[in-house]
Amino acid sequence: MYTAVEPVADELKKFEQLVKNKRDQWHKVTFDFRAITIEEYLEMNERKQFGMISATHSAYYFKDLEETIMNLYECLVKGGILFTRMDDGGLEKFISKVGEYYTDQLCNFIGTHAIEDIINRRIPNVRYGSIKRELWFNVTECFGEESEIGSYIINVFTKIYNFREKAKPKIKKQILDYMRDECCKKEDSRILFNTDERDLFIFRD
Repeated sequence: MYTAVEPVADELKKFEQLVKNKRDQWHKVTFDFRAITIEEYLEMNERKQFGMISATHSAYYFKDLEETIMNLYECLVKGGILFTRMDDGGLEKFISKVGEYYTDQLCNFIGTHAIEDIINRRIPNVRYGSIKRELWFNVTECFGEESEIGSYIINVFTKIYNFREKAKPKIKKQILDYMRDECCKKEDSRILFNTDERDLFIFRD
């Protein structure tokens, strides 16, 4: 049984269609598609136990990050794995910096270390492994005040729509200076932003 939980119905439909297109590769796997939040799913009485749970770039949107992570862990059978993929490196540092200035009820400004902190505090002798991918993204346009492309890129990384227009000048400067000085490297005429990802494999022994 593969249970897919995704509150954005259109995205869930895309996955459902992909499954149908690749059905010959799934070999008798039964799918259960749920267009609800993970919190809504966890509150349901029919909650099941799983051998593996995958939360890929989704913990940013958990309403109660710590409790949801712990509830997912409790849904694992003995020997099961909770897999998370989150921002790491420069991008994690950057979104944490943005979170010092902005709050959003729908979004947590976090990265991999937030998950590590939770499991190390809440699960004695937890066993987990990790794989990190080094990624770099050209953000040179972000530092050209008139660049429309740069504005779009900044919106994506800050998770704030129209950041350049909405942010107070002092805050905007502090955040962009931090991005350039602490999270980027220069390569010839380009400014490259460190957008690493890290996977955690958390085992329930």
